Amino acid sequence: MASILHICDAQMIEFHRINGNKTINFWRPSPSKRFSNFHIGDYLFFYVRLANRKEKAIVGYGHLAKITSMSFNNMWNTYKEENGYASKEAFKEAIIRLNKDNIVPAKLTGLYLHDVAFFQSPLFLSEIGIHISKRLGSYCYLDKEDDMATAKVLRYANEVGLDLWTSMISNDNSDNFKKDENIYILKQTIIEHALILSNRQNRKAMHLLHDASIKFINNIKYMGYRYDDDKLILYMAIIDEPNMLEMMVGHALLLKKELHDKFNLKICFICENKNINVDDIF
Repeated sequence: MASILHICDAQMIEFHRINGNKTINFWRPSPSKRFSNFHIGDYLFFYVRLANRKEKAIVGYGHLAKITSMSFNNMWNTYKEENGYASKEAFKEAIIRLNKDNIVPAKLTGLYLHDVAFFQSPLFLSEIGIHISKRLGSYCYLDKEDDMATAKVLRYANEVGLDLWTSMISNDNSDNFKKDENIYILKQTIIEHALILSNRQNRKAMHLLHDASIKFINNIKYMGYRYDDDKLILYMAIIDEPNMLEMMVGHALLLKKELHDKFNLKICFICENKNINVDDIF
């Protein structure tokens, strides 16, 4: 689970906010600079310089849906105003202005984000004890120095609430900041305690967890989750191999101990012959 703090064109971000865009194509002019750790569902936070402050601030974020690489023309034809500009010419001018070579590169990287949200007021990281280098290039991993930085930012967002303008024009009077904070904590906990299975074991586990509504975390294939209405269900695949049941039961008890204070939690084993609720075992 990764969270990226990315310096943004303030005009582009304001365009998305004013138009209440819930999905955006966050383009980058340097397709060769790929992220080493950024997965579907991870967070990208918008880091902008405001007119009245020297310090940059986080003003919102989105969840990664997919990463693309395409030409300028294809990107405009595919995403239009989701690129953050009202016209193709304005989009081109922004690329030239923000590209250090002052040209439109042959390829652009697109980070397509969904469930985009903007804060009611900007967050200056120094105010919550998070310090970012003033010489930041274009982005950094938010949790690199503080593994709870993302949770702190989402907790702040939950306190100040959703931007009133975007909530009004998109008919969204609720926010998911608390849910995103909880999912982030869930993913971090599962990644920290993840088991290492072979490729063959992972393939067999994925075959058991074939339900499309089950969400996975990064490359962990033996376990998925559903999280709705503050109820969390973890699904753990029990493949038919020696000691696998005992290993998964121990793993489930560890996760239950780590997560039970934060979630209304249920753990369900998905076996080849039947499903077992872990509470039925103990």
